[in-house]
Amino acid sequence: MWKHVFSKELFEMLRDRRVVVGSFLMPALVILVMLRLIAAIESSVSESRTSVITVVAGTDQGLAAAMLKSQKIETVATLEEGQKQLKSGKAKLVVKFEPSGAGRMKAFAYFDSGEPLSQVLMGAFRQAIAQQNASSAKKVVEGAGLDPALLEPIQVEPKDVASQEAQGAAGLASLIPYVIILWAFYGGFASVSDMVAGEKERGTLETLLVSPASRTDILMGKALALSLICLASALFGLVGVAASALMGGEGRVSLGIEGLAVSLVALLPLVTMFAALLMLVSTYARNMREAQTYLSVASFIVLMPAIFSNMLGFTGLAQAVWIKFTPVLSASVAIRSAILGKPDWLAAIGSFSVNALLTAVLMFITWRMFHRETILARI
Repeated sequence: MWKHVFSKELFEMLRDRRVVVGSFLMPALVILVMLRLIAAIESSVSESRTSVITVVAGTDQGLAAAMLKSQKIETVATLEEGQKQLKSGKAKLVVKFEPSGAGRMKAFAYFDSGEPLSQVLMGAFRQAIAQQNASSAKKVVEGAGLDPALLEPIQVEPKDVASQEAQGAAGLASLIPYVIILWAFYGGFASVSDMVAGEKERGTLETLLVSPASRTDILMGKALALSLICLASALFGLVGVAASALMGGEGRVSLGIEGLAVSLVALLPLVTMFAALLMLVSTYARNMREAQTYLSVASFIVLMPAIFSNMLGFTGLAQAVWIKFTPVLSASVAIRSAILGKPDWLAAIGSFSVNALLTAVLMFITWRMFHRETILARI
């Protein structure tokens, strides 16, 4: 009988436009747009490193051009005019060169730390000056008949061991699992309050309970339908990732066969745990308004670990064993490892086991509530 309840609930949810848009279309579109937007921002930042630098007049323009040969230069008559343009946002970096004696020069660089582009240009300016200083020092050393290698007694030669997938997705490796996990939870939001609390409020739950289906069948049918919607929402998030990979270019993230398998192993029990939690809230609430209030509180149970998962890559805790057996966080670690091209089966198995256990516990509590007559209380 649970199959009849399952098909009924699934049909009701799929005919609801809120579910179709919120659980299916939005995850794919949001993640796809987010990836392309991040790619556009990265490209814009790269271009901004060669944006215009404003130089105060009175400086030897030939010297300034030589020192900033990789940058575009504009000139203002006075420092005050340059600072005025900086405050208005017209200029992003204002530089004034002044001789400091013995053939040396000092550069006063004015920038706005509250403006990201201004900070980027300041970094590019420092790099340009460092290159000019190194070039000048090399000429002096060569002129004295010395080996220019003396200027660099220690040389750093970087060797990037990251896979091709990781190189392209390092900046997104924490963000994408966070978004997919949130969609897996919020995918069921549009319909869960109506599944039990809504039926109480409308008085249709009594009719359902006296049907040939047992209360266990009713609960299982509803929970499985909700789990399927939550899983579909998360998978449509992965569709957005796959669509971005097919489009190529910057912001490209791809999952191999093993990475996809790790992600699914981590996701499957996670969505059932989310569905069980949502069903518990809807069963406990006496009406839809009360359910919405409880759901808002329950969302923090998911939101806080999900936010922390977004920062795991900066803490070094991603490899900690306890993280791989922590609800929500373990799934994030597994998906993150898949995106980086280093599938972590321990995290996937840890996520599967702990979330499967929580699903059983939450479903048992909801089952006990379903078998009490207080489930019909509407006030």
